[in-house]
Amino acid sequence: MKYDFLLIEHLYSVENHYKDLGILARLLQKVGYRVAIVDVFKEEVLCKVDGIPHISLDIDCPRVFRTPMTYTRKKSGLVNLYYRIKKDIYLYRIIKKLRGIAPNIYLGSMTLATPAFFFRAFDKHTNYFMWALRSAYVLNWKNDKIGLYHFISRALYRNIHKYKNLNLFVSNELIKKEFEELVGLEERRLILRPERVIKEKSVIKGKGAAGKSLNLLYIGTLRAEKKVELCIEAMKRLNDSRITYTIAGRCKQDTKYNKKIEELSSSLSNINRIDRYIPDTEYEDMISNCDFLVLCDEKQASCASNGTMTEALLHGKPIIAPDFNPFKYEVEKYGVGMLYRYNDVDSLCVTIQKALNEGVEPYITNISSYQEIYLEDYVVNKLKEQLEKNDIIQKL
Repeated sequence: MKYDFLLIEHLYSVENHYKDLGILARLLQKVGYRVAIVDVFKEEVLCKVDGIPHISLDIDCPRVFRTPMTYTRKKSGLVNLYYRIKKDIYLYRIIKKLRGIAPNIYLGSMTLATPAFFFRAFDKHTNYFMWALRSAYVLNWKNDKIGLYHFISRALYRNIHKYKNLNLFVSNELIKKEFEELVGLEERRLILRPERVIKEKSVIKGKGAAGKSLNLLYIGTLRAEKKVELCIEAMKRLNDSRITYTIAGRCKQDTKYNKKIEELSSSLSNINRIDRYIPDTEYEDMISNCDFLVLCDEKQASCASNGTMTEALLHGKPIIAPDFNPFKYEVEKYGVGMLYRYNDVDSLCVTIQKALNEGVEPYITNISSYQEIYLEDYVVNKLKEQLEKNDIIQKL
């Protein structure tokens, strides 16, 4: 069978990106394209989607990559560099092999782990697509004047300008605007689509009664940039037994930060620390059983979508977040939560107290409206409209 679109994910065994790969494959199929996923690493295991076929190429995957996450950052820099070069050469061969098989090829997520030279395998008669997570990845070289990431970032910047047949999916209007204004890409090369899709809206309700109880949640990988100590300090100052705060997720790399959070949270009986990986079903249950998701993230070099925020809102839960984008944009445009002054414990305390007093009731209607833009039929229609308007997809 011939295909209009082939999809791969060049990041090695990053589960959330394989999830996105499956979502995009299904959306493109619903738009009307014949699609297939190419087995490059472990897609046949990590990215099964009903009705989406998989194809294999006659290129052997290096043994070290056949088991997910064989190498990690815990190994020496030279060992990881060796594995990276080995992986990049393999990906170059894959992309070169895909020439002429399909007129449109999706290559996965553009990050600083993207091979700097696999663009050389591009064919001028093929349309290529990637998911642009944030503009900082292609502008990092302007601030980081030396080192590996400087050269990778600069290569990304040059290549997306050099190869006009490379188009980028972006998750929201803010990221799209940054790629237009800061990176200098033409609007027609940027395709807007959300990173999550739902088939139906969630029932929206809080677990706690306004004024009587409040269940706050942080969930996801724990690292210093998440600044959960800010909310711990707010809980300490409020000293209110009606408010509970759950910190769920493992700390993969920064053991010092993990120890710090353990010490800070252990002194408060209304803080529950769950220090482990949270599987999908439990992840959804935890979000469903909270009243508000609390985000205390550090400011980043550029705007990026926040998957945890989106998941919470799609489960009908309002957010408490710092007053910078993307949180500020989502809260002010859709009215789906409350903002506090960035890195300000006093402001966070006031916001949590307000959440306790008001409950989730003021946000139910707005969150329901917000969820409509993630409904599958709506997303498919918008995606089809953009692709036809931009005229960048080739069909066999």
